[in-house]
Amino acid sequence: MDYEALLQEVVRRVMQKLAALEATKNCTSQGTCSCKSEITFEEPCCKTKEKTIAKRVVTEKDLIAVRGEGVTCVLLGERTIVTDVARDYATKFSITLKRPS
Repeated sequence: MDYEALLQEVVRRVMQKLAALEATKNCTSQGTCSCKSEITFEEPCCKTKEKTIAKRVVTEKDLIAVRGEGVTCVLLGERTIVTDVARDYATKFSITLKRPS
């Protein structure tokens, strides 16, 4: 058995999957996925996870907590105040902040 060729093939496949996974980070959260990923996902790669925060003031600490849960969209109350630092954090980590229509 040619272990060197086998190792090279494994590394090549891992690198392809990592590149495809990196491409999914640039997906849009609405509609269909714009990435051309070869990775098969249980769910669509662009599916958003939402969470409602029912607080009067949303801080960076709150957004750090929801990001740890994999949340990409935070639903805010009509009169919820979002601190500037929290808004910057949301922008930096692509967390969408939505208010009711």
